[in-house]
Amino acid sequence: MAGQKRVLVETGTYYAKYRDAQGHVAEVPTGCRDATAARSFLQTLVTRADKVRSGMRTAAEDALVDHLAVSLDDHIEAYLTHLEACETSAVHRENVRRCLKRVNADCGFKKLTDVHRDSLECWLVARSKELRTSDGKPMSARTRNTYLSANVAFCNWCVETGRLAENPLTKVLKADEDADPRRKRRSMTEEELTRLLFVTSHRPLAERGRVAKRKDKGEIRRKRDTWNTVPLDVHSITAAVERARLRLKKRPDVIARLIRLGRERALIYKMLVLTGLRKGELASTATLAFTRPA
Repeated sequence: MAGQKRVLVETGTYYAKYRDAQGHVAEVPTGCRDATAARSFLQTLVTRADKVRSGMRTAAEDALVDHLAVSLDDHIEAYLTHLEACETSAVHRENVRRCLKRVNADCGFKKLTDVHRDSLECWLVARSKELRTSDGKPMSARTRNTYLSANVAFCNWCVETGRLAENPLTKVLKADEDADPRRKRRSMTEEELTRLLFVTSHRPLAERGRVAKRKDKGEIRRKRDTWNTVPLDVHSITAAVERARLRLKKRPDVIARLIRLGRERALIYKMLVLTGLRKGELASTATLAFTRPA
């Protein structure tokens, strides 16, 4: 501001001062230590401004040149900020970050100009043949499609915000998930459903009757961390319920609350099985039932 004292510091690189396409005087760092290189950079800026003023290039096309020079990591951070503004979950944003970062690192993408369809297709094919998963199988079709969708959505956002002229990944085909199932779905048998409802209804109370087991010396990390509770299964849950009743014999209200909780959970499972509804569908149905006016 006028009247304020300023300290001038000499830098090691040159700055370029010119009049941009809107007629405003702009001063930008060239990053050049050599005067000749700095003049060449300045001439490029002047030429770009002249093309916009003459109508040879639009302002959006000129801004696109600046976006292409920015690091891809900076664009990703801006995209994640956009997702946060759209109120997406933190888990979703972290998954998107992981997908984008891995593809960029493996394919060598540094700038938006590096993003090519061929490179991503080769990466997807390599993942379909590579044994790097925990089960000793190549990456599933569904997982590959997750990586592809994250990158396509990112490039679509870049087009919407004027960072790319077009999405270079739109023609990349998704893998056939039906031809590569990792989990074969089937109906539960009557015996399995019976066990599920039995364990569900008894587990809240059985948790209070679990048996403690001393850890081995190699498992102890802290002085007081010496015991573990034994996991429950369908064979031990009945005995755990009896132990819980003995431990809580002076707290009948707690026993009644835990029994009621187990019955509610079993009822939910039974309704899901009999109606075929998903968890979210059942929750929305219950919400409508409670909010419907009398």
